[in-house]
Amino acid sequence: MTVETSYLALMESHFDRIMSFGMDSCGAKCMAMWPAVLDTRTARYPEGEHTPRRVYRLIGAPRGSTLYWDQPLIVAAHKLSGKTGKPEYARAADDYIDTFLRECIDRNGMFEWGNHMYYDVFDDAVVRFNGGFHELRPITPAWELFRRRNPRAVEKYIRQILHRHVYDRNTGGFNRHDDGLRQHAFLECGGILAESAAWLFGKTHDPALLRSALDVARYSYRNRGVLTGLIVNEPDHGRWDSVVS
Repeated sequence: MTVETSYLALMESHFDRIMSFGMDSCGAKCMAMWPAVLDTRTARYPEGEHTPRRVYRLIGAPRGSTLYWDQPLIVAAHKLSGKTGKPEYARAADDYIDTFLRECIDRNGMFEWGNHMYYDVFDDAVVRFNGGFHELRPITPAWELFRRRNPRAVEKYIRQILHRHVYDRNTGGFNRHDDGLRQHAFLECGGILAESAAWLFGKTHDPALLRSALDVARYSYRNRGVLTGLIVNEPDHGRWDSVVS
């Protein structure tokens, strides 16, 4: 057995375990979402003394599912199907995406995910931390996989995040949260906004998207250090994460 085939066997075992966890056994709805966390001994959600006591801002999605943080998994599932010739892994990832797009888009077209929102599979509801601000970082969404499932929803969402996270159209000033305020223009957030706008420009050839991408990128670049030329991680408030990543 080669190193590659041994690792593929481990990946198959991992995905088989995740896919065998039936979300329909939790809440009232039969869901194709994947669990955010499982007890490795029981393959169930942790309970009692084993329940995580503190997970920063609910990013761990207790009793839930969080597609934003699972995106490396869905990309890997598609790669695994390609490597093994077994379509069930890619199909399960697509089912996960389809379920999310059905259950977790608000009336404005915003995806309800990220650092402040996840889906509770027991209560069949989106959980919103501290007001449920929309925030995407540090993962750029797997746009190609989403576009295969629902191109209209993806385009509407990307246009929404560009509208709601860029608070100053003249300077390209942006904020990690979609509250329209000048707060924390984290470099990784701007990178995701610029990359997403540029990706959609490649599909639609809408010049406004290219301008948005450049405006956001230039906002960060204009705030680079005078002596070093290095781009500041958070230029607007100067707290501790201004100078570190």
